[in-house]
Amino acid sequence: MFSKVESDKQKFLDQAKAARQERAQDRHKEEAATLIQAIVRGFLTKRRIRKRIREELDTFLKIPNGQNDMAEYRPTLFSAVDTFHHTKKFLYFIDVKSEEDTKRFECLCRYILASMETTSIKHCYISVSFNKKLTVPWIAQLKNLLWTCCRYFYILKPENHSHLRRLMVFLRMMVTFTSHSNWVAFKDKTAMHPGFVVLCNNVMADLHNRGLYKAIEDLLTKGLCRAKPVFTKASLTAIITISLRPLIAEDFSPALLTSFLLYVLSVPSVVIHINTLANDCIAMLVTHRIFKRCLNLLTCEQSTRIFFNTLEGNYALCLM
Repeated sequence: MFSKVESDKQKFLDQAKAARQERAQDRHKEEAATLIQAIVRGFLTKRRIRKRIREELDTFLKIPNGQNDMAEYRPTLFSAVDTFHHTKKFLYFIDVKSEEDTKRFECLCRYILASMETTSIKHCYISVSFNKKLTVPWIAQLKNLLWTCCRYFYILKPENHSHLRRLMVFLRMMVTFTSHSNWVAFKDKTAMHPGFVVLCNNVMADLHNRGLYKAIEDLLTKGLCRAKPVFTKASLTAIITISLRPLIAEDFSPALLTSFLLYVLSVPSVVIHINTLANDCIAMLVTHRIFKRCLNLLTCEQSTRIFFNTLEGNYALCLM
């Protein structure tokens, strides 16, 4: 009698346990299904938004279809605030390894450079900084724009003619926004120039922190360490100019001078190539006493150890 009661009790407990396990499995299945649906919906939504943003940018920039048409690209300028908003959305989704996005980014840079050559403040990209609500996000956007240019230093191959053309556009962006001297709409606004200097210094400091000199080293190595250098006078001058500007802005601080030594002057035969292809740059280096400053830095035993411990043997010889 008691054994039957115990048997019925155990059976009841087993059934209750099985029911709990089944309910738990159903909950897990429901949660998994919900998560999968959310991921799929999110993916489809992002893809739809990404496609719409790219189409809007294509319409805004009036991007030409053919590669050969890019050199002749003459954009119709719109309000700088509109440019800011389109750029903000595109930079969020840009894929630097995508050929289509690379073309869009090149076109966007050409558009922004064209806006910097106009005398109309309304159309000039810099004018967005005068809007108090947009000043901070605009500075962040400018930094992201220039860092994206640096990211392409790693990806593009200067021996490829179309890649070299794109690199020249990105180098022009770097040269333009690290000095206010060529901002046409503000050349006679001398009261604003001290603020522009602070802005440019801020941008250059951010680029240095992100790895500007490492990107420049990669670009120089690809363009100079070959049987025949592929850089033109204009491209090499732009690279050296960009390399020097953070140094000058920070009054040749030891940290920046160290980066310049490690990542620029240690590139094989870089000084010979500069002297051959862009002789004006040698004059620039001499004017700012770069070689003398570097030698002074290397006279410190601790600095010398840091350099030669950081550099591989062959690159250390190149620096010497």
